[in-house]
Amino acid sequence: MRTHTCNECEFVYIGDDLPETGCPECGVPWPPILKTPDPNAKLPLSPLVADASSSPAAAKQSSDGMIAACMAFVFGAVVAGSIVYWSSPYWFPIEATEEYQSLTRQLDGMTSAEARARERLQATADQLVGIQSRLDTLTSRAAAQNAESETHREYMRQTRQALLALRQISGNSFIRDWQLLGPLAIPEQGVVTDAAIRPLDLTQMLAGKLDDVTWATYQSGEDKIDLAKVFSHREAGSAFGVCWVESPIDHEVVLSLGSDDGIAVWMNGELIHQNLTDRSSSPDQDRVAAHLRAGWNELLVRVDNNGTGDWNFFCEFRDAREKNPLRVFSTFMPPMPNE
Repeated sequence: MRTHTCNECEFVYIGDDLPETGCPECGVPWPPILKTPDPNAKLPLSPLVADASSSPAAAKQSSDGMIAACMAFVFGAVVAGSIVYWSSPYWFPIEATEEYQSLTRQLDGMTSAEARARERLQATADQLVGIQSRLDTLTSRAAAQNAESETHREYMRQTRQALLALRQISGNSFIRDWQLLGPLAIPEQGVVTDAAIRPLDLTQMLAGKLDDVTWATYQSGEDKIDLAKVFSHREAGSAFGVCWVESPIDHEVVLSLGSDDGIAVWMNGELIHQNLTDRSSSPDQDRVAAHLRAGWNELLVRVDNNGTGDWNFFCEFRDAREKNPLRVFSTFMPPMPNE
């Protein structure tokens, strides 16, 4: 038995013979193709068969035609199969291929990786914004500190200038404050050198005439520096004295000297005067041109005692033009390296 489905109401009819009245459910006539064929009806013969029944020649012609038709059918089937075979990659759904699915998975992975990279970049950008904000804050603070430091430096500069002015006012033309080293043996006759104390080290110990000696500070209450009294030594010998003189500007000056006996003078390491004589001392016995640099200047003297008796010296600064006494500030303390 066969089943038949109504195209209108989808009613399923089971049976070989369809009702003539149409679908039992909705009454719609059955499509002609579904109607039960008449068993008594004769099927029409094809023209080839009809012609073949008329004569042998016609039958042979009809047979040849059928063979040609069959060969054409087979050839067409082969061609159609080839076309279907070679064109299958184009009409076969590409989404169903393993390659497509693999590429799809790779693309999904790349998309996910890109999304994660974008998230990390955004987080990094947010961090950079915070860092830039802190940097701006630190820059502002540094600028404020620099301004404060500049104000402090200006204050220190003005303070140094004020102290320098006060020192110049409180200074004296005669140098009374010294670091002294002695008594030493008198160098070879006619030799004037400061090599024995170079480089200058106020803590160094040297072999003296009687014993080892080192530098000692001395502040005189008068213009004369009495070495015989300082060292309690009135015999032949030699001594060094050093001090530091401050000057507000570069300028030329005159050193007024007196000594008992010979004397040599170095200004900033340069020998500017020597007079290896034998005499009693008094102020202004020798006058020497000298140059003071702006800032601190090292003044070094060597005074010899050639025999027994007095041993002393005078050292005074005078104006280079008028030769009048010139107040300077001097100290036996070496200046700091940045002064």
